[in-house]
Amino acid sequence: MVDLRLAVNYVPACVCFFKSVVLLCVLCGIHTVNSVACYAPVALALALDRLHSPVAIFDGNGVLLSLFFAHCVNHVREGGLRSVLEVYYSFVVSPLWPLLAVLALFDFPIPFLRQRGLSALFCETAFFISVMAFMPMDSESYVVRIVRGLVFVMLSFAWAYIIGIHQRRMAQPVDSSVHFAVFFSPVLYVHGFLALAFSGVALLSLIVLMRRDAAVVTVVRGVEPACCRQDAVVVVSHEHHGESMDDMEEAFRQAKALRASQKGV
Repeated sequence: MVDLRLAVNYVPACVCFFKSVVLLCVLCGIHTVNSVACYAPVALALALDRLHSPVAIFDGNGVLLSLFFAHCVNHVREGGLRSVLEVYYSFVVSPLWPLLAVLALFDFPIPFLRQRGLSALFCETAFFISVMAFMPMDSESYVVRIVRGLVFVMLSFAWAYIIGIHQRRMAQPVDSSVHFAVFFSPVLYVHGFLALAFSGVALLSLIVLMRRDAAVVTVVRGVEPACCRQDAVVVVSHEHHGESMDDMEEAFRQAKALRASQKGV
C-alpha cells in the first residue's frame, strides 16, 4: 500500500510532469520546422527512458509514449483531405469514443465487448485511434496542443493516485499505462470542445469513484469482524491503553482457542 502522506511518493509524478512539459515543447518545435526526421531522435530518447527509468506507483514512460504517439497521429491528420468520412467522424466516432471511455472508467459492462479485461479495452482504444488517423483535423495552435497534453497528464496522475493504487485491476505499476490510454486518450484526439467537455466529465467521474470506493471500504470493514476470519490475529491498538492486563491475556487465550478449533476442523 502506498502511503500518500509521504512526499517521496509524489516524486514520480513531478518527474513525469517535467518530462511531459519538455516533450510537448520539443514536439511543438519539430512541428514548426516541419521535419519528420526529427521524430526519430525523440523516439530513441523515449526508448532509452523506458529502459533506464524505474517504474514506481505508475508508468510515467507510458504517459510520454501516449503524448508522442498522439502528436504523430494528429500531425498526419492535418494533411488529410476533406471527405464524407468527416461526417461519420463528427456524428459517430467523436462522441462515441469519449462515452465508451467514461463507461470503461466506471467498469461498466460494454455490450459488444464480451471479454472483460485490459486486452479487450486496449483493443477498443487502438481501434478508435486507427479510425481517427483517417479523419482530417484542423491545425491547432501550440497552446491548445500543450493544454491537451497537460490535461491528459493530470488526469492520469489523478487516476493513479486517487483510484489506481487502491484497485486490484492495476496489479502492476506498468499496467497503469494501459489504463491511461483506455480512460483518457480521447482528450488527445477528439475535437477541442468535445475534449474539454470530456475532461470535465472525467474529472467528475474520478471524484465519484473516489467517494464510492471510500464508502465501500467503510462498509466492508464494518461487516466482517477480524475475529471471524481464518487468518485472525489479535492486534493491540493504541486506542486501548486503558485495558487491564487480565483483559489482554483473556483476549490472547480466546484467539489461541479459536485457532486450535479451526485446526481441528
